[in-house]
Amino acid sequence: MKHIIFKVLLLVFIFQSCSKPKEQVFISNYNISVTGDYSQETSLFILHLKNDSLFYLHFDAPQFKPNYLGKLKHNKFETEIDKLSLEYFKDSLKLYSGNIKYQFKELKEKTTNAFLINKDYFIGKEFMVNTKRNKTLIKFIDEKSGYDLSNGSSFEWDLIEFEGYYFLWNVTIIDRFPLFIKNITGDTIFTQLFTKDEVLNIIFTENEFY
Repeated sequence: MKHIIFKVLLLVFIFQSCSKPKEQVFISNYNISVTGDYSQETSLFILHLKNDSLFYLHFDAPQFKPNYLGKLKHNKFETEIDKLSLEYFKDSLKLYSGNIKYQFKELKEKTTNAFLINKDYFIGKEFMVNTKRNKTLIKFIDEKSGYDLSNGSSFEWDLIEFEGYYFLWNVTIIDRFPLFIKNITGDTIFTQLFTKDEVLNIIFTENEFY
């Protein structure tokens, strides 16, 4: 009888452990009005799900600190903010705030070779930025500013880290977005931009001819 009770308790424990969501980090990649008359690709903040509690971090906020958002119970969130609701899926989230719906995708892996990443790695260097659509030559002037040599325009930048995930935060006159740094080698940085329809790979290769 004791063995049966022990096995039952063990099965209950295993079931609870398996049903509990793992720790996850999500990045925003798109928002749209609930009515569908407004949309915009965006990646301004991330959500961190840990021990059933959800936290948000905004790239524009000072010091990029987590703020408590709500708690996940039976795949439904209980939030402490009025007019806010969330839908949880295995590898994505949808957040409804007023008339706006934000879509999030999970960052499945942390940055590889993170020990190589610091601001000094970028400062004073030129990089050829390659996407499947175009190539752009840029230079990181100092710890805050950079210059797009191909288009003749300035930009601001920052390096942000959270729980082993590194982001290259880029701000221009018309756009602002974080690039998730997937991996870094001696002269190449492999980044990703999360958009509505795809994860766009963006590769920075150091330009040694200047």
